[in-house]
Amino acid sequence: MKFILIIWILQTSWLFGQAKFLRSNEDVGATLVTINKLSMWIHEDGVTANDPSGGPGATYPRGTGSVIFSDGVLWGGQVKDGRLIGVGCIFPPAPSFTRVGGTVYSSGLLPGRIIERGVAEDPVAPDVRIWRIRRDWQTADLEQDAAEFFNLLPDSITDAEINFVRAQYETDWLE
Repeated sequence: MKFILIIWILQTSWLFGQAKFLRSNEDVGATLVTINKLSMWIHEDGVTANDPSGGPGATYPRGTGSVIFSDGVLWGGQVKDGRLIGVGCIFPPAPSFTRVGGTVYSSGLLPGRIIERGVAEDPVAPDVRIWRIRRDWQTADLEQDAAEFFNLLPDSITDAEINFVRAQYETDWLE
């Protein structure tokens, strides 16, 4: 019975994790964390270390090869509310039930916060995004950041691409 329950949890996590939300082409649904010698993609839905094209997304040291294909955070716990979640659940209500959420190769998460019980923030609201804070955004050499963000060689980066990255740092810093 425990084996069937675990499979059911994994299947429903995968099914419910398929929800999609739309952004305009100008909006960024993923961005890079670039700190010390590591660069890693982070997506709005919690998937990390997977680039926007679906390939490996964590590089160490920066500018070399990928070290992680995809990862994420999973959590779980015993919930003792007498309810089960999911559509068409075959199990009767129980005094406690294990619930699991998070991300691995696909995500069971959406962007935004829970405003109150049962009310989620609009996942496409302009302030629901990944915030990257960099103190030296005005003066930093962002050539490598832009190269990694646009998946280009550093010597082919244009001023417009560097300015795009700088403008996003500015927005995140000022808001």
